[in-house]
Amino acid sequence: MRAIGVVATAVVFAAGCFSSHRAADASGGPPPVMPPPGVYDVGPAPAEGTLCPWLPEPPPDCDTGGTGYCDAGELARALAGARPGDVVRVGRCRVSASLSVPAGVTLAGVDPTASIVVAPPNQPAIALSAEASPSIVRCLDVTANRAPGVLVVGPGEARVEHLTVHAPTGMGVSAEGVGRLSLHRLDLVGPVTPDNAAMQPLDPTPEEVGVFGLELKQVGEVTIYGTTITGFAYVGLLAIETAVTLRATEVSRNLGSGAMFVGGPVCARGLSSEGALQGSRLIPAYDIVLTDGAEFHGADVSIIESEGYAILQASSSLDVEGLVLEGNRQGGLWVQGGGETTIRGPGTRIVDNHSAGVFVCSAAAVSISGAEISRTQGRVRVIGSRPVEIGAGLVLGAVANIRLTDIRLADNATAGMILDLGTAPAPEIDGVFVSGTGDAFGAVAFDEFGWLGIGGWDDGVTREGAAEINDTLGGPGEPGLEGFGCPGAAP
Repeated sequence: MRAIGVVATAVVFAAGCFSSHRAADASGGPPPVMPPPGVYDVGPAPAEGTLCPWLPEPPPDCDTGGTGYCDAGELARALAGARPGDVVRVGRCRVSASLSVPAGVTLAGVDPTASIVVAPPNQPAIALSAEASPSIVRCLDVTANRAPGVLVVGPGEARVEHLTVHAPTGMGVSAEGVGRLSLHRLDLVGPVTPDNAAMQPLDPTPEEVGVFGLELKQVGEVTIYGTTITGFAYVGLLAIETAVTLRATEVSRNLGSGAMFVGGPVCARGLSSEGALQGSRLIPAYDIVLTDGAEFHGADVSIIESEGYAILQASSSLDVEGLVLEGNRQGGLWVQGGGETTIRGPGTRIVDNHSAGVFVCSAAAVSISGAEISRTQGRVRVIGSRPVEIGAGLVLGAVANIRLTDIRLADNATAGMILDLGTAPAPEIDGVFVSGTGDAFGAVAFDEFGWLGIGGWDDGVTREGAAEINDTLGGPGEPGLEGFGCPGAAP
């Protein structure tokens, strides 16, 4: 499958800096909570001119009355003879079939928990034809079998609503080349759990395990509302060169990556994860991956207790308000490969992560404002033969333009903030407060000649506690960012 190749390339590229990390222990959490039928806490509409081109209304609730077909042959014949505008219903029964829904036709269950469609091997349970008149599937329970549970093809429009898709093998929903796709209140469930993650194949295929919850390739516009994607062995949500508008969606406990955006614009409000799973893989897990020119604009994004890194931004851009990264075992946000990073409040909290809260190996510009970055926990890495403890709140490497305002950095293990100013212009710093205890440094910087000490570059920094004294001594260990996985200092 070509999409799997894309995923492998993106993750291996990102993992080059982290190849010495070991797999983390699996940990569980409460099951995802879906909003009640018809209720979507999507927040206010985005401002005009943002990357959210269309926002369809939430679909009506499921109509649980009436009867429907329970014979697979009769159901297939009814769909084949349906005309645009017709509704074909599945009864309260289990139907084993691969069903094709023509353009403009709706396939609906009479009961979203009792109207069940099970796919035969290597065929989709439901195939939607996306043409000028939208085809719709809604209010069903679907089981995939070595292929997508729901497959959407065609250049037009389709809608998938109020659906549960179980994918012990294959994948949940797949769409390629579709013009417009609306996905509302889906529950996409794979077979991976914290208890069995370490036993999953290292290079999974759809024939042996559920690989993707939602696969989107070159889709013109897709809107996702009120959806959970959990338990998949490669990526929960994969979007390749697709314009994504996303609201109130959760991508928890997928093995490898929760959501990966390869190119394309993304507008996300209320994207959350309760942690990607590491399993036995050496490549770190990432809850969100942005790569190959993806442009991510978001608000109210929350990632907690990942077994890997919360976010990888590689050769892409990130602009997010209200970012919460908490308790992620290998780190918070990692940035590399240029691009711009903007993080702002209110509500931005980057706390209790390991190694670094925010680490920028290289970027065109970094702007952080209105944020708390606190309690980063230390981690020992071996550089050559020498053990080095890392644990800084904010680390900025080769960044052309730096703007830091209204930030509080407190109780980070080794340093609140480390800046590489070797070739960069003077950073813009205002209202940055750093504090620490014991041997921890507050705000320190270095260039090609060594630690810079206090004065000049740090006029907008206020130091409190042990940072006032420690920062006069230089910085944590030898100048440079090798301990964090970024080779060398400023180029």
